[in-house]
Amino acid sequence: MYSSNEDKEQLREILEQQEYQAYEQDSSRFTDRLLDVIADWLMEAFNTFFPNWEVTE
Repeated sequence: MYSSNEDKEQLREILEQQEYQAYEQDSSRFTDRLLDVIADWLMEAFNTFFPNWEVTE
């Protein structure tokens, strides 16, 4: 049976492994792409319903 400190150390080692880091990086890229697709879809929807609107800065 592991103690609490041994469990924490084992978890820390797992999180530092390259395989875990690569998965986290791939996941963030997926969410970034998904958000880009949603943003593009929203812009097209606004342009469809409000053809004369412009984005101002």
